[in-house]
Parts: sequence; C-alpha cells; structure tokens
Amino acid sequence: MSIGSTIKKLRRERDMTQEQLAEYLGITANAVSQWECDRTAPDISQLPILANFFEVTTDYLLGVDVTNKQASIDHICNEAWNLCNSGDKEGAVQIIRNALVSYPNSFKMMSDLTIFLYQRAFQQKCSPEEHHSFCMKAAEYIDKIIAGCNDMKIQGKAIELACTIFPVVGRYDDALHLIANLPDINKDEMLTALYSGNKLIEHIKDIICKSVSAAADQTIWIASLNKDDSTPLFDEDAKIKLYGKAISFYKTLYEEGDYFFDAESLAEAEKQIANIYASRKDTGNVLYHLGECVKYVIMFDTYDETRDTYTSLIPSGRVPVGINWNKKWNKSHETLMRLNDDTDYDFIRDKNEFKSLIEQLKLTDNMK
Repeated sequence: MSIGSTIKKLRRERDMTQEQLAEYLGITANAVSQWECDRTAPDISQLPILANFFEVTTDYLLGVDVTNKQASIDHICNEAWNLCNSGDKEGAVQIIRNALVSYPNSFKMMSDLTIFLYQRAFQQKCSPEEHHSFCMKAAEYIDKIIAGCNDMKIQGKAIELACTIFPVVGRYDDALHLIANLPDINKDEMLTALYSGNKLIEHIKDIICKSVSAAADQTIWIASLNKDDSTPLFDEDAKIKLYGKAISFYKTLYEEGDYFFDAESLAEAEKQIANIYASRKDTGNVLYHLGECVKYVIMFDTYDETRDTYTSLIPSGRVPVGINWNKKWNKSHETLMRLNDDTDYDFIRDKNEFKSLIEQLKLTDNMK
C-alpha cells in the first residue's frame, strides 16, 4: 500500500475530511488530495507529525513491514555468525556491510559488524596497517551505536569493545570517559534479589562459575605483566606459583575433572609453566606440564556442547558455556605449531614422551 493510500485509509477510519486533516497540518486540502492520489508525497518533516496524529509509526506510513524487516535482519545476522563461527570472519564482515546498505539504521547489524571487525583485528593474523584499519572501522560503528541506540544490551557491548578498540586508534581518553559515565550497578546482585526457586539456583551457579573463571584467567594474566619500568612484576618461581593457583581454582570448582570449555585456560597455564622449565632445561617438569597441557587441549577440542553436562557439585547438570570462535583453527593445531616453532623444546625433541604428545595432538588437529 502506498503512503497516499495509507493516509486516506487512516483519515477515513477517523471520519475526517481532507479539509480537517489539512487544517491540522497547516496545509491546503489540495495538498492532502495530491498525497492521496499519489501525485505527490508528504515532506519528510511531516512524517513524524502524521505518525503522531494517527498514532502509528513512520514505518507503517511508509508501508514498511516491520515484522518481515526484523526477520530479514535476523536471518542475515545468523548467516554472518555461521560464517564467523566456521572461521570465515571476512565473509561475515562482507555480508553485514552489504546488508547495511538496505538497513542503514540497524544497530543489531552494526553491533555484529563491530564484533566481526574486532575479531579480524585481534584474533586473526593481519598487518599493522590492516589491524589499525579494522579498529578504525569498528570505532566508527561504536560511535553510531552509542549515539543512537536505545537497546541497553547493544550499548553495553559497544562500550565493552570500545575499551579495547579506542586505545588502538588514539582514543584512550574517550574510552575512559565512557567507563567513568557508566552507572555503578551490579546486575548479578539485582537479579539475585529478584530471582527465587530454580531461577535463583541457576543464577547463583552462574555467578560462581563466572567468578572462578575470571579469577583464574586474571591470575594467569597478572603473572605475565610488567611494571611501569618494564621489569616483570613476578620472578619465574612466583609465576609458576601463580599459574598453579589458577589451575587450583578450576580444580576446586570442577572436582570431577569436567573442565570442557575452561580446559583452554588450564592448557595455557600448564604451557606457561612448561615454558619456564624449558628455559631451565628441566626435562622432567617440562614433560609433565606439557603432558597436562596436551590433555586439556584435547579435552577442549573434543567436548560436545550439545551432549556433555557437568557432573561436579556446583555446576552439576549445566551444559558447557563458551564459544570456540574459530572452527578451522583448533587448539590442537595451535599447540602443535607452538611446540614445533619453539626452539626452547629442542633439547627434548628426541624423547619418546615428547614424540607421544606430538602424535596425540595430531589426532585431534583439524588442519592435518
């Protein structure tokens, strides 16, 4: 239905004459007649006035099928995410970019595109120039989202990404300003007060699991940090203890050994310990911690998020939570490359135990 036909329909439903509508709008009756005959169309500035008067949306006046529009946006975004999750992040970027020509005001698409650009910049190998270009483009969409989007979830994700992307493009102070102006609220505490019964139980389980993962990952991270003078925050022995603490956090939560997605963090902690012992040529400790690393790598690459459930006490009955972003580049392949490229391991390459670990990784390497 044309905009003229829609205006005529809405006017007649209210038993109004063209003259009465014209008087309300401050125009001539002839102008209304021209609209309804589709000889001319209302000026864009008159659309909000007409929508408000008839108590409809501007999309309705323009004949836009909002339901089909949203369904189309959702379909395109799902298609892009399927490409992204299969490893084709460039394809995901192109799908959303092309779709934004038809849906230039879709903040959902802008949000997804920002995430894809972020992954291209930080999670795939690219030149410094490409890295900066991806971050610049992502920053542009973050600005649009923050300026015009009313969806708090999309806004929150944009601000979260801004903290990583803005500093890369010389906007460190902008990122600080965004965070400083956020309301000081704790969503988990609010939901704990609102929920009851099974919802409360699952929510508390979720808080505990997220807290343990965060504590472990931050412990692994702080072990690698340097002070302002560029000297390490911790010496090697302290680092070994910190990585051990991170591992113990997970072992306390998952006493049954059902680490699933979190096995990636365990593998990284064990690999860092092995690296330190490798620099000391400590064969026994290197092989032990590499063995633990490989065990967790294989667990991460082979768990089934559609079938496996936790049996440990706190997360019991829950399904594994997490996303392996790159299905074409699994942890086994990555670990194989790291072990093959790292000359610190040359002194144990002839050991049968080391060769056995390499063969185990080859079995689950999805790029073999």
